[in-house]
Amino acid sequence: MLFSISSKSRARAGSNPVSTSSNAARTSVSRMACHSWSSGDDSVRSWLWDVTCPTILYVAVGDRATVMTSINGVDWKLELVPEAVTNSIFLGLGGTTSMLIAAGDKGSLIISPNGISGVLVTTTINWESIGTLTRKNLCGAATDSRQLIAVGVEGAILRSPVVADSNAVRFLSYDRFSVGSGSEKTAQNLFLFSGRTDQQFTLDYHSTFDTNIWVTGPKLEFLDGSGTLFYLETLLTSDPLPLEFYRATLALPPP
Repeated sequence: MLFSISSKSRARAGSNPVSTSSNAARTSVSRMACHSWSSGDDSVRSWLWDVTCPTILYVAVGDRATVMTSINGVDWKLELVPEAVTNSIFLGLGGTTSMLIAAGDKGSLIISPNGISGVLVTTTINWESIGTLTRKNLCGAATDSRQLIAVGVEGAILRSPVVADSNAVRFLSYDRFSVGSGSEKTAQNLFLFSGRTDQQFTLDYHSTFDTNIWVTGPKLEFLDGSGTLFYLETLLTSDPLPLEFYRATLALPPP
C-alpha cells in the first residue's frame, strides 16, 4: 500500500524537484542530490512501523508480530517470535549490538538478550517475551544494554534494569519513637536509605549477636530519581521495646 503525497511549493531555479501524484496507486520520486529510492523484496503484506540498524543488521517490526532482519537492506527474512506475542502489533524498536527491544500494543515487549553478535551468517535473533505492568500501547523503545526504556500512549514511560547495580545501600538516618499511650501505645522505626534508582533490597534484622542468623525483612526499592528512600516501620510489640540490629541486603538476580 502506498501513501500519496501532495505539495504546492514552487521549485527554485536549478533545484531538483520532487514529482508527486494524488493517486494512491502511483507515486514517482525523482532523483534528489545523491539519494535515490528503489523498492525491495515483495512485502510480507503486514504494515511495518519501525526499523533500526544497530551496526551490522537491519531490523524492522510491524503488524501481526512481524519482525524482519536483513544484512544489506535488500534481502529480508522473517524472524520467529515467542508464542505469547504472536497477536501483537510492534510499534517501536531500538537497541544496541548487545541487546534489541521491540515494544507494541497492549504492553507487549520482547528483547533479544544476546543481541545480534555472531548472526552475520544466519541473521537469526533469539527473542524473549518479558511483558510489562501495563496494557497501554507502547510506541517506542530503547536500551543501552544496562536498562530498558519503553514509552507509549498517555505519556507512559516504563523502565527496567538489565544489569543489577551492586553498589551498597547506605543507612543515612534512623530513629525509633512511640506513638499513642496506654494500651494503644505502639513503637515505630523510621529509616532513611540512600542508593541507586531501581535498586531493590531487603531490610533484614536479628536480635542478638549470639548467632549470625538474620530474619529477612520487607523488600524495598528506590523509585525516586534522588536515590533516597524513607521507610516507616511499625513494631509488633512496644513493651518492652526489642533490641534489634539491621542490615540492607541487595536483591540481585541469579547469575
